[in-house]
Amino acid sequence: MSKEQMTIRLYPETRRQMDSWLEESNSKNRNEFVEKALRFYMGYLGTENITEYLSDALVATPVSYTHLRA
Repeated sequence: MSKEQMTIRLYPETRRQMDSWLEESNSKNRNEFVEKALRFYMGYLGTENITEYLSDALVATPVSYTHLRA
């Protein structure tokens, strides 16, 4: 399936935050990050039992939180 090109506008701080999460999210680039974020959010919106969805999503997504340490 081929992708469609689309333009989005982000606040500079949103773009900086996204860039800081690229490596931790195992995303190769901004496009992949946005694709993952949209799929996650759409899955969240489409789930009646949010707790079940979030539990499954968190278990399936390896993420490092070491950058959050003070």
